[in-house]
Amino acid sequence: MNFYKFFLLLSIVIIHYPASAQDPYGCMVYSNGANRLFTDYNNTDGNFTRHYQNTPSQTYYVRYGSGDPNCGVLVDYTYPFEGGCKVAGVGYGGMARRISPNTCELPFDDYIPVLIFPIGIFGFVRIRKKKAQFVYSL
Repeated sequence: MNFYKFFLLLSIVIIHYPASAQDPYGCMVYSNGANRLFTDYNNTDGNFTRHYQNTPSQTYYVRYGSGDPNCGVLVDYTYPFEGGCKVAGVGYGGMARRISPNTCELPFDDYIPVLIFPIGIFGFVRIRKKKAQFVYSL
């Protein structure tokens, strides 16, 4: 039973730590009817303009305060970079820093396979330990 407790604790710890750290800074541009934060950084040119890629997996809707019912990220406008920013294929925008997780996605969804595996093993061991009793009737 200690193994199961350890495995459960380990699963919870893994869920709370992201697989890769992302740069919290990005370029906020009005695109397709909403402000979006693009965080796929590419390079900085000689004019201190930071260039970002238009990558859907690293593009977030921007929320306006914690009371905003829409999903997205909260941003602030403090950043350590000079100059502006440009998103490839979208245009120029202003620098912003992401200060909240993306509420459009549930992080739990990414870990369903990780959770199904230990539950399956737990069930398999429980069934194997118990003697299966079958009642045959005609």
